Amino acid sequence: MQQITWQPRAGWQSRPICVLGGDVLGRGIAACFVAAGYQVRIRDPPAKSRNDAVQYMKDNISAFTTLSGREPGSYYALDDRPEAVKDCWLVFEVVPEILRIKEDTFSQLESHALNDCIFASSSCSIKVATCWVRFETRQRRGSATRIT
Repeated sequence: MQQITWQPRAGWQSRPICVLGGDVLGRGIAACFVAAGYQVRIRDPPAKSRNDAVQYMKDNISAFTTLSGREPGSYYALDDRPEAVKDCWLVFEVVPEILRIKEDTFSQLESHALNDCIFASSSCSIKVATCWVRFETRQRRGSATRIT
């Protein structure tokens, strides 16, 4: 079995986080990270999803920071995937539960993100390992479990 040798890059705490998907789950995940003080980029192709995500943050971030007890970080939404993941230490995928979309998302991420960036998925109906079949860097993969 191969030993994982991944180490975070110095200064990772000041690097942004990217959430790929600005719909309900994505904006909730983004709000949690903003409430913890991180810089968050929300990437979603449709302008309506981006605008809704930003509005959600404006309307609700104070409730999240009340729970976290921290000063909020910053956030903005954009369409450009390479720009969205640039310099991020964590990219959290929250795209539709369609295998082909998830596979394409992850295969494109690997060429745009820094080598020490961690990729996470919120997938609850697709086995995450099937989304990463084209991944070359195994140590970057992670998954999150949603409990409702």
